[in-house]
Amino acid sequence: MGISEVSQLGARGGVLADARETAGTDLVRRGVVSSSDLALARIVQRHCDAGLDDILRAEGLADEDRLLAAHAARLGVRRATVADLTRLPDYQSGVDPRNLIKNAILPVMDHDGRPAIVTDALPETGILHDELPEEVTPARLLLAPRHAVQEAVAIRHREALTASAQARVPEAESCRTWGAGFGLRLGLTLTFLAVLAILSLTFPVAVFGVFVGWAAFTLIVSAGMKTTAFVARMAAGDDALPMPPAPDRKAPLPKVSILVPLFRETEIAHHLIARLSRLTYPKCLLDVVLVLEEEDDLTRQTLAQIDLPPWIRAVVVPDGQPRTKPRAMNYALDFCRGDIIGIFDAEDAPDPDQIP
Repeated sequence: MGISEVSQLGARGGVLADARETAGTDLVRRGVVSSSDLALARIVQRHCDAGLDDILRAEGLADEDRLLAAHAARLGVRRATVADLTRLPDYQSGVDPRNLIKNAILPVMDHDGRPAIVTDALPETGILHDELPEEVTPARLLLAPRHAVQEAVAIRHREALTASAQARVPEAESCRTWGAGFGLRLGLTLTFLAVLAILSLTFPVAVFGVFVGWAAFTLIVSAGMKTTAFVARMAAGDDALPMPPAPDRKAPLPKVSILVPLFRETEIAHHLIARLSRLTYPKCLLDVVLVLEEEDDLTRQTLAQIDLPPWIRAVVVPDGQPRTKPRAMNYALDFCRGDIIGIFDAEDAPDPDQIP
C-alpha cells in the first residue's frame, strides 16, 4: 500500500479509526499480542493520548522489532536494514531536517532509484501526509525503529542541525556572540578598576560615601516598589485574580518529554534511571531524553551497560560552540515527542507523582 493511497484516508476520521482497529486485530492474529493484552491497551488508550504501539512497548506487552515486522507484513512493505539507513542516498525533499527528526522521517532513493520514506510512523497516523510535500507522498514506505531513523537523519544532516541548535534563539537573547570583542571589554574593565582604585586611595571618604548612598538608594527603591505592589493588590480586591480553568478530567492525558542533560555523570547514572523509573505518570506518555555530549565517552559507555526502558533514550549532541547545556538541549529539543517538555538535572530526585 503506497503512502498516496493511505493519505486519502486522512480526511475521514472514521476510516482512520477502522485502520487503527485493523492494525490491532492484525497484531493479535499474528501472535504479537494476546487479545486480552490488546483489550488492556485499548483501555489505556482511552485515557492516554498515546499510540497503540507506544502503549504495548511501555507496558512490556510487545517489543519494537516484532511490532515493526507485523506492520510491515500487514502493509506489504519491507523493513529498512542498517545498510539501508547508511547507504541509501538522500532524496532532496526540501523538508527542514528538524521536522524530519521530530517526526522520524528519512526520505531516500531506494535501490531501484525510486523515492522511499524510511519511518516508524504508520500511514494511518497521517504524519507522512502532513509533513511531506506532495511530490514525495507517492514514495514507497520502508519501516525502521524510530531511534534508528532519527539517528540516520542526525548523521546525514549533522551540520544543519548543529547550526540550528547554535542559533535557535535571536542573537540578542543568546550568549553565542559574547566571545566577540573580548579584548575591548577586558581593557575597559581593567581601566575602570584602575581608576576606581586610584580614586579610593586619593579620596577614601568620598568614595565610601558614594557607595553607601547608592546602597541606600537601591534599598529605598526596592521597598517602594514592594509597597506599591502591596497597596495595588489590596485595592483591587479578590475579583482581580483570574481563576485558573478547571481541568478537563475527560480529556486524555498528554505526552510529556523530559530533557536530562548529562556530562561526565557516570557515578549517578544508575541512580538517575532508578529515580526516573519511580515516576507514576503513565509510561506510554513519558518520553525521557538523556542529552549526552559527543566528547563524553565515559557517560555514553556507562549508559550502554544499563538496560534502559523503552521510554528512556539517549541523544548524542554533536560537538560545537558554545559548549553549554542550553545548546545541547536546543539540539535535543527536536527529538522530543511530548506536548509538554520539562527539564530535570542529573542530581534531581523528583517525587513519584511530580508529573500530575
